[in-house]
Amino acid sequence: MELKLGTKLERKKRFLSLLTTDLNARLHLAALLLLTVCSLTATSCTSKSNSKSDAFTINLPREIHSVDPLLLRGTAKRYVLFNVHRGLFYYDKDNKISNHGAKTCAWSSDKNFDCHLADKKWSDGSPIKAEHYVYSYQQIKTLNDESLTAVQGIEEVLAVSEKTLRFVFQQKEESVRHRLTSLSLSPRNKNMVFKNLKEQLFSGPYKVQSLDQKNIHLKSNNHYDSNNRPKVTGVFVDDPSAALNMYESGKLDFLRYLESSNIGVYPNVLFAPFAKLDGLFLNQEKLPLNLRKALIYALDFKALQKLYKSPSVPGCLAVPKFFFKEEIECFKFDLKKSKDSFEKFKTNDLSQVNEIKNLKIHIPSVDADEHKKLALWAREQWLNHLGISVQIELVETKMFYEKVQKSEYSIYRKAHPLENLSCTEAMASLKRESEFSKIKFTSKNCRDFFKEALGSYSWIPLGLPYYAHLPSKNFSGYYINLLGQFGLEDLRKIE
Repeated sequence: MELKLGTKLERKKRFLSLLTTDLNARLHLAALLLLTVCSLTATSCTSKSNSKSDAFTINLPREIHSVDPLLLRGTAKRYVLFNVHRGLFYYDKDNKISNHGAKTCAWSSDKNFDCHLADKKWSDGSPIKAEHYVYSYQQIKTLNDESLTAVQGIEEVLAVSEKTLRFVFQQKEESVRHRLTSLSLSPRNKNMVFKNLKEQLFSGPYKVQSLDQKNIHLKSNNHYDSNNRPKVTGVFVDDPSAALNMYESGKLDFLRYLESSNIGVYPNVLFAPFAKLDGLFLNQEKLPLNLRKALIYALDFKALQKLYKSPSVPGCLAVPKFFFKEEIECFKFDLKKSKDSFEKFKTNDLSQVNEIKNLKIHIPSVDADEHKKLALWAREQWLNHLGISVQIELVETKMFYEKVQKSEYSIYRKAHPLENLSCTEAMASLKRESEFSKIKFTSKNCRDFFKEALGSYSWIPLGLPYYAHLPSKNFSGYYINLLGQFGLEDLRKIE
């Protein structure tokens, strides 16, 4: 085929086009290098986005109908309620317990835990008293919501005096301060469930200024301390792609969630670990032990880590390292061990060999894309290494959890967010669930409990999960702790 170079003028145009393209590429590379430097020196880069607002703007996944800490769950609780409600204690940016409403607390007997309150005020300037904490306990008991686990083991909450609060426990607990970080136990200015903003007061560094179907606006609570913080706006955006477009156009200062497929595109990604017991669960009643072992050891966990582009180490226990003085050994890819276990399964469990043809991984419809990516990876691993073909079934979220509770699925994806950062709470969380409710644990020691849990081969942990965010160029001082709580008490605008 003859290559036509064209006229002299056409060749000149092509040369100029290539020169322009090369120049653009160099400029793009320079921009990427600058962003990389910014990500390594978080507060030293002061370049401005297109946003003209003085408010710190973030995206939230769905509309918030209430700002009552007893009525909200998930992201809204971690991002909004953590900043407008503060109780006796809270976790700071270093994941350490900080006092807020409590001045001093101590056990006055084997059952009584007494707290002397600090001089804190509501957002209207009135004092926060012991009775306001009692109102929280009374409302939790009235709602009788099983998900509000903070009061389990508490027999009574009493206002001994205006500034002295007493928790009466069934027995003495070492992790009591961790328990009392729960937002559900933060004070309430009335003994009622709040359904509108007019009657509710706030005890956190921010107060809710307004709330509608599109936005929630927060204003600095001047009675929390003397700091005058920037305003905060939460925009309700369900679609991650739409939120990313808003961030890129300067309409958001902080991107709450970046999909794993986009992580490699941005050099300044902020990874925040989140303490939850995350993994694939193998139903021990439906899957024999040797089959469970075969399925676990057939997974190349390093390949999964590359797929998610995450610092997390799959196969390892998904709890903070400070839970144990000595780490628990992770599951590792071992094809020989996997095939040996698979052969034992086929020899010893003849009646169930045909059942593996019907194996399914069930995943909830919420965050389906991320769940499906994991399920597709596991299916490919089992097909390539064991010749097992597994189907993937997406289930409506409410139905999914109902069926999991009834132990109807053989393999499924589930996560257990922790209520606090104590090993005791993590152990209790797992014991409450159907996955482990039928395992007879012999140890009360937290580390030994988790060793037994992994030794049941009923759980494929995915490591401590890391969520990817895109940071702000205009604001600093925010943090995300291990409970996923978005702390804004030190928020400031970069001048």
